[in-house]
Amino acid sequence: MTKRIVEFDLEDDKGSVLVEVNEPEPLGGAAKVGRVDNAVNKAHETLEKTLGRIKPVAEAMLTQLKNISQQPDTMTVEFGAKFGIKGDMMIASSNADTNYKITLSWSNVNINIHTPTGLDIKQHD
Repeated sequence: MTKRIVEFDLEDDKGSVLVEVNEPEPLGGAAKVGRVDNAVNKAHETLEKTLGRIKPVAEAMLTQLKNISQQPDTMTVEFGAKFGIKGDMMIASSNADTNYKITLSWSNVNINIHTPTGLDIKQHD
């Protein structure tokens, strides 16, 4: 993958920030030839607007996690954001299977969990 630079303006004329992104290889295995283009690509939106797309995702997760009958002592949700060559953003996967890692922790509770496989998981203090 070729590394490229995308420039994101900051709101309220506070300047801009440069973000290094990976430009995907062309389909069919064709490669670029000739002079390397070192130009900075300009993002179509401000950094704040682009990052604002994370908020509804985080709020949806939090809403669903708040509906757990036995609330955990701590909740952690991890996901990566990946910037594209045009300044767009997407949720990035950390490996081939996951985009999110959710960790829930309880202390001093007894829980019986019935899993879809029919196994009972018992956690004791």
